[in-house]
Amino acid sequence: MGIIPGWMLTRTDLCKHKYGCYENVVIGLYRTFVNGLALKLFVNNISYITNMKKLFKNLTSMKSNKDNLRFALFLAVMNASYKLALCFLRRYLKSDKLAAPIAGFIAGLFSALDIKARR
Repeated sequence: MGIIPGWMLTRTDLCKHKYGCYENVVIGLYRTFVNGLALKLFVNNISYITNMKKLFKNLTSMKSNKDNLRFALFLAVMNASYKLALCFLRRYLKSDKLAAPIAGFIAGLFSALDIKARR
C-alpha cells in the first residue's frame, strides 16, 4: 500500500461526493485555492481598475501577493481538513449528524494558521 490509505480511495454510503474520498479532498483543495486566490485578487485590485499603473504595481507587489496566497491557502487547507475529517468520521461513526460538527470543529482549528491581524 502506498501513502494513501485504502479506505480513502472509496466512498461510504453517507458520502455525497462523486469520487473517492481522496479525490474529493484533493479536488476540493485545488478548487478552493484557485477560487480563493481569484476572489482575493479581484477584491484587492477592483479599486485600481481605472489606473493601470497602480494595478500593475499591486499585482507585482510581493507583499500583496504573499497576502493573497496566504488567504487562498488558508481557505484551501481549512476546506480540505473539513472534507478529510468528515469522510474519516463517516466511516467510524456511521452518522452525519455526529460527524459534521466534529469535522467542523477540527477544520476551525486551522484558523490558527491564519495571521492574527486577519482573524
